[in-house]
Amino acid sequence: MLFLKLLISLIVGAVFGAAFFGALECNVRLYCWNYATRLAPVIHVMRILGVALVFVGFAKLGAAPLLSAAAGLQLARIFAVRAKGLALEGFH
Repeated sequence: MLFLKLLISLIVGAVFGAAFFGALECNVRLYCWNYATRLAPVIHVMRILGVALVFVGFAKLGAAPLLSAAAGLQLARIFAVRAKGLALEGFH
């Protein structure tokens, strides 16, 4: 039962991480393209509040699900950075 709880936490953390880093990419583009007047700060605050809510929810479930969700977020970060890094290698 604990294994299933950890697996679900890992998957939810990874899915949330993918959404988080997708929103981060959108946020960076808005700031860099000078469209930051209204939408970029809203997305920024929503990302921070979203990660806080998700991790507070997992903290209520215990330390193991919290760490598993954090590992899922970290896996999503690794894939997001590698995807963007490999995409940028073609510009050298």
